[in-house]
Amino acid sequence: MGSSSILFSILWLIVLLILGWPIAGFCAGFYTLFLPFTACIPDCSGLTDLLLKGVQLPLALGKGIASGNSSIF
Repeated sequence: MGSSSILFSILWLIVLLILGWPIAGFCAGFYTLFLPFTACIPDCSGLTDLLLKGVQLPLALGKGIASGNSSIF
């Protein structure tokens, strides 16, 4: 692992702590609130898909930490 990959891993860890977990927690609450309504209102699926991506943000950041890449997406 090179010095730049260690630097990017530290950067992704900071982003995870400051942004990733709070955004995921916010999205998780609304995701569980709106998910039952997608059975009745199919148009809610776009919103729940967006919220699910927010819930999965820590996974993407964790992959960035593990790989040390400059891009996580």
